[in-house]
Amino acid sequence: MAASTRGTSASSMKLSHRFAFLVACFVAGFLVLAGWGMKTLREVQVNGPIYERVVQGKDLIADILPPPEYIIESYLVAMQANAAKSGPEVEQYAKRMEELRKEYIVRHEFWAKQDLEPEIRTLLLETSYKPASRFFELAGAQFFPALLAGKRADAQAALDQLGSAYGEHRTAIDKVVVLATKRNEATEAMAAQTIRSNLIIVVLLFVASLGATVVLAIMTSRKVLKELGGEPSDAARVAQAVAGGDLSSEIKLKSGDAISIMAAMSSMQQELQRFVAAQERMAREHEAGTISYRIDATQFGGSYRRMAEMSNEL
Repeated sequence: MAASTRGTSASSMKLSHRFAFLVACFVAGFLVLAGWGMKTLREVQVNGPIYERVVQGKDLIADILPPPEYIIESYLVAMQANAAKSGPEVEQYAKRMEELRKEYIVRHEFWAKQDLEPEIRTLLLETSYKPASRFFELAGAQFFPALLAGKRADAQAALDQLGSAYGEHRTAIDKVVVLATKRNEATEAMAAQTIRSNLIIVVLLFVASLGATVVLAIMTSRKVLKELGGEPSDAARVAQAVAGGDLSSEIKLKSGDAISIMAAMSSMQQELQRFVAAQERMAREHEAGTISYRIDATQFGGSYRRMAEMSNEL
């Protein structure tokens, strides 16, 4: 009996190690997942490496190409056309001016559909738009026709008006730049604060879920180990009783027990009890003189059936 108890204890220890390893793997997986999530968040967050690379690319393009919504290139084309020496050259500049006008309209319509702060919307879509529209109208209706007709005085007068419209447009654009810069700074600060707040929440949820998982795993492992090899152990007690020939031990199936193991032991015990009862009844029948009595071997299966058939042949 002592040896059996020691064997059960050793088995329980091995199972406990398995549970501990399972919990450790689960915790390690949680930690790896959390670490990878933090790494990804740092890479894609505002002011992170990916964000800074995107901003760098936009800044590079903005420093190289003039923006369509700012008519500085259009004013430059007008100055170049005024200095042109031939009609065909002026015509090329006139075509470029028309292209810039179309690009400006496209971007204006784009921004008109965007959700902008009222002050920025007014400056961009109204205050800067009106002189820009006047600029393109003067260029198409007066400046280039005068240049192509060789009327330099009229062209210069129109160019002066273009410069005035450009100056008014630029004043509004400069204000938009200031407001947009402040808007971006506020947005970045808000995004950073949101990330910090959500990061704290994520960490708290992670710690809480990890702690609950570990506690639940430990409680479950202890309960299973107690049922299979602890003190008192119904499974060990019944197994030892059956091994000793005692088939009268009561097996209680309770919610939360190692139900499959206990149910299997209960089935085994009941099958043994039926076989022993059949053997005892045949012995009684033979003692009473009913020598022809035989066990119904078909009611058993496997080795029980073969043993019943062998008993009938004796």
